[in-house]
Amino acid sequence: MTDDKNNNNSDDEHKVISFDKKKKERDNISKKPIEGHINEPLINLPFYTKYLLIFLIAIFLITELALPYSMKEWVYFHLGFMPARFTGGAQFESLALLTPFTNLFIHGGWLHIAMNAVMLLAFGSGIERWMGGKKMIAFFIATGLCGVAFHFMLNWQSFTPVVGASGGISGLFAAALLMLNQRHNT
Repeated sequence: MTDDKNNNNSDDEHKVISFDKKKKERDNISKKPIEGHINEPLINLPFYTKYLLIFLIAIFLITELALPYSMKEWVYFHLGFMPARFTGGAQFESLALLTPFTNLFIHGGWLHIAMNAVMLLAFGSGIERWMGGKKMIAFFIATGLCGVAFHFMLNWQSFTPVVGASGGISGLFAAALLMLNQRHNT
């Protein structure tokens, strides 16, 4: 009778081991990557694109949520690019020399920052992978400055401050078109 009891215990142990083995096999199968699939995170932003995006959003959130209205107005009027400051239509101040750069990082509203953020995600990632992070940032700033210069040529007496990264984002879009054209031709 003890032998029958031992046999029943070994059968139970065998069933438990068999069940555990099947569970482990099932878990291992579910953890294996799908053939031809790269096992990366859903959003895998390159370093400079990620931190440029964080920087733009942080400045917007500080300006929009942390500053009182009078300070926010000061930021737009003194750090946004106002063409009339450079043509004598408005009082020139030395801080105006920085505004071709500073306007790139200030945004005028939630939709403005959202659109620029989405476009930065769409074009910045590919361009950074194509030309490298430092070159992408330099290109973003250079094309942002070109956007300011173009605005200045068309609106040289304007008292309305220009804010936003749209010039730099447009430059990234143009670079994406060049990149695609280059890949298509090779």
